[in-house]
Amino acid sequence: MSDIPIDLIAVILSRLPVKSLLRFRCISKPICALLDDRHFIKLHFNRSIKTKSNLNLMLAALNRLYSVSCDSLDVAIELDPPFNAFKEPGIDNLILRFCDGLICLATRYGNAAIWNPATRKYCKLPVVPTEFPGINEIVFDIGYDLFADDYKVVRVVNFSSQHLDSEVWVFSLRSNSWKRTKDFPSNFRVGTWRSVPSCGALHWKLDRGKTISPGCNEFIVAFDLATEEHGFLPTPEFLGSPEGWFLGKFEGCICICLNYRAVCLDLWVMKEYGVKDSWSLLFTVSNTYPELSFDVVFPLMYSKSGRKVLMKYRMENHAIIEIFVWYDPEQDTMEGIDIDGLPEYFCTDIYVESLVPVCWGGENDGKKQHKQEQKKNAKKR
Repeated sequence: MSDIPIDLIAVILSRLPVKSLLRFRCISKPICALLDDRHFIKLHFNRSIKTKSNLNLMLAALNRLYSVSCDSLDVAIELDPPFNAFKEPGIDNLILRFCDGLICLATRYGNAAIWNPATRKYCKLPVVPTEFPGINEIVFDIGYDLFADDYKVVRVVNFSSQHLDSEVWVFSLRSNSWKRTKDFPSNFRVGTWRSVPSCGALHWKLDRGKTISPGCNEFIVAFDLATEEHGFLPTPEFLGSPEGWFLGKFEGCICICLNYRAVCLDLWVMKEYGVKDSWSLLFTVSNTYPELSFDVVFPLMYSKSGRKVLMKYRMENHAIIEIFVWYDPEQDTMEGIDIDGLPEYFCTDIYVESLVPVCWGGENDGKKQHKQEQKKNAKKR
């Protein structure tokens, strides 16, 4: 092993799943050090994205979390999140946010933790007080700061009073500390609908009207994780009057899904970040079930062949139906996917298994915390 260049070893190991790499930590100290190296962690993660390997569908249904392998798409396996990190009765309506293999778990009471399901490590975040009483909701999101090489959690506190600006706090995994930043103006609110992390910023859809138009009725707000300031992204110009739109990320790009209900759904992609003219209509999904109306059609990823698109399809008739389908843009056809164990209603996102540590600065070992919790539970028995 000593005769093999460490760079070659890194390339070989980057092809393996996280579960196998964790077993290799006990081989030698150099291998263990390599697996903890940030360059190797990024190499492994970027290769997973490029080759569409180590990908899972993460399904959140109330306080339950499920994982479906994107390679097989056959069964939903229930996970065991570290709810014992929250000393709260009746954990429900848990807020879940995803970024590079990390999940931000948060409660409505303002407690939060960072969890990596692949490594089974977690880190509870310090609790921060709010400046004013009368909290309406607390929103948590997580993203990656490209310039500081740091993962950050953004905490937005919306107050019941419409005249109070929303408090904004940023937690740095590198410094393991919260920082108060510039408030969001009171004339718009960031809701609990998930943000979209992309290009070193977090993005939310802001509703300020019932229709989307170039005349600024609705916006995409962008919170730059490097400068910790907010701005806006331009929306595309299009024909027609959609009944609604959804903000997401498709193949690494910001996207907008325009919903024309019983007719079709358009997918627009911003190919060059921040450039209005780079918005492009990627494809149009026809409603193949005329008796039903689109509620949510959410594109997730291309297949490995690049010919089909994995989508979450939600319809409403007398009951709500949520399924996954393969969509063929060339033929404009859908093929249902039969997955055992799916919850009835759920939110979903693509999750990439990674070695990204829950404490990027190297402190607060979540594994040690987990062992301590297991010892406490054992004593109670």
